[in-house]
Amino acid sequence: MSIENDIKRILDNDEEVLKTYKPNKKRFVLINFLFSGFIFNLIPIAIFVIGLLGLLGVIAFTTDAGERDYSAPVVMMVIGSIGVLFLIIACISFFVRYNKTYYFVTNKRLVIRTGFIGADYKSLPISTVGMVDVRVDFLDKLVRKNTGTIVFGSASTPVVNQQNMVFAFHHIDNPYETYKEIKEIISSQQK
Repeated sequence: MSIENDIKRILDNDEEVLKTYKPNKKRFVLINFLFSGFIFNLIPIAIFVIGLLGLLGVIAFTTDAGERDYSAPVVMMVIGSIGVLFLIIACISFFVRYNKTYYFVTNKRLVIRTGFIGADYKSLPISTVGMVDVRVDFLDKLVRKNTGTIVFGSASTPVVNQQNMVFAFHHIDNPYETYKEIKEIISSQQK
């Protein structure tokens, strides 16, 4: 099913998509991978590498009698391979989630489409949007010079709240131009 047909399933009869945005792939996948996948798997990966080096004879594992021991490196590789497996699964999940992530601006609401297995939708009525912010952080500057996040605030979803539930279009290319474009759409629809 195409993305146009998929979004039509949740639109009202008199609602139309005015603009569609896609997050920057490099920023979305790389940063999520580095922070959610790689960093949490550093210890298992290190254990795997040490076990591999032990099997190759680069690191000597010996018994009390001074004989070469292969059981410890094998056990280390088995334990470490669990972390490597999780890292591979995390990497695949970031690509799948990237492919399902779209941001829509309709004449009635802002919509975020995400998901891993199915398509999940989150929306915010344009009539309730009281504030729009643009954020360009260090990682945006580090990974790609022209990406950022557009954050929307309303009475129902303030920018800062206790649950850290932020309604935002993350990893957007040309964040300042997109910010102005979305603000203009919101202003014209709230009149």
